[in-house]
Amino acid sequence: MKRVQRKARLKAIKAAQKAQRKASRDNVPANPAPLESAAPAIDAPESAPDTAQVARDLADECVAAKGDLDQARFLTTERARELLSDAAESLHRLVKLATRTLQHVQPEQLAEALDITRSKPEPQTGTAQQRPRRASNPVVTLMQFVIRAQSLIKRIVLVTNPELKQRKAA
Repeated sequence: MKRVQRKARLKAIKAAQKAQRKASRDNVPANPAPLESAAPAIDAPESAPDTAQVARDLADECVAAKGDLDQARFLTTERARELLSDAAESLHRLVKLATRTLQHVQPEQLAEALDITRSKPEPQTGTAQQRPRRASNPVVTLMQFVIRAQSLIKRIVLVTNPELKQRKAA
């Protein structure tokens, strides 16, 4: 199908849809033949439910869901600490896994990745289209993940165990 034919077909479909929308607005039955030939038919439900009843049911469901949400938002201090502890444990497992993975990387690649992570980012010049594209080094990404995760673990531990913060200050 050539471009001109596709364009004409699309224009015919849109015109048929517009006529059908206008006819449904005016409560006049439209001629569905052009639309059926251009696109597959959609089965409509035979009996439409009462709109007012559907709206009332949905409003009741929204009120019930809001009540559930208000109850879910309240966390006890113990539960919040438990969630933070679980998060810290999960992060710790991931850090251990990443560290074991980094042990299998060649020393030259580790040295290069360490240089990249320690160096300050260079200012970006030109537009995004003019800059060279390059995938990030997976070793660098893994090292950055470990650094960020360890920092986050430290923050979580200080929140869940405030006595450690006092020991640190002393």
